[in-house]
Amino acid sequence: MPAPQEADIFLVPLLNGDHTVGQVIEVEKTPEKSVLCLLSLKRLTPDDTSAPLNLSEMIALVLTRPDHFADGTWPIIGFEQLPQIEKVFKLAEAKSNGFENVAIHEPAIIEAFANACHGHYPWDAFPDPQFFDRLLVTKAARPPAARMKSQFPA
Repeated sequence: MPAPQEADIFLVPLLNGDHTVGQVIEVEKTPEKSVLCLLSLKRLTPDDTSAPLNLSEMIALVLTRPDHFADGTWPIIGFEQLPQIEKVFKLAEAKSNGFENVAIHEPAIIEAFANACHGHYPWDAFPDPQFFDRLLVTKAARPPAARMKSQFPA
């Protein structure tokens, strides 16, 4: 599979068979060959046509490893104009300081987060029950579909 490129629209699989949409924001000046990605609550299928994402649809902005792009787990379905990230994240500053204090998350963490956003995985399942809250974009509310461990069958 081709390496992800800036502006690529990709899909993250959900546990129910659906997919949520993300977009590659930066690949060049990221630490340790990571990829800066925008995640949204929008859903598409691999057969759908990509469409530009709006900042209002953004739920998280995360650094992750490119593994799931390379192996096809996160299919790239198109490319679109990038939203104005600088309105919610100081991208130029982050690039200039090497994304200091921004953690790189494994793709499995991103998939767990995406599934928690859509109610398919407990929001508080990690040892730190606030972990997913810290992945949310500043001022983003917890997604309405998010459910806690106590709301899942035992």
